[in-house]
Amino acid sequence: MADLNELKRQAARVREEASDLRVQLHIDARETKLADVARRAEDPLLWNDPENAQQVMSEQSRRRNELEPWRRLDVLTEDALLLAEMAVEAEDLDSVLEIEGNLAEIASY
Repeated sequence: MADLNELKRQAARVREEASDLRVQLHIDARETKLADVARRAEDPLLWNDPENAQQVMSEQSRRRNELEPWRRLDVLTEDALLLAEMAVEAEDLDSVLEIEGNLAEIASY
């Protein structure tokens, strides 16, 4: 079983690596593009052209599916880091297995 401070360092490192990857892969720009497509999909006039509407809906679905793993990774890394920080502060050794589980799930990405 790892010690809490080491798990906190691991969680911080993983969070930083995930943030670096988001930048390198332009995930924020992709999120912005998805928001733009979603706005187009909400336009009631879109359905005046069913072919275009289908393309917009397909693009929205594709972009959402592309970003879902990144959204999940953000939640997992943030949760692991917060849990590790709280566990260190409270000297809560019972959290070690949960933190290790979170880090293992993150590693599977």
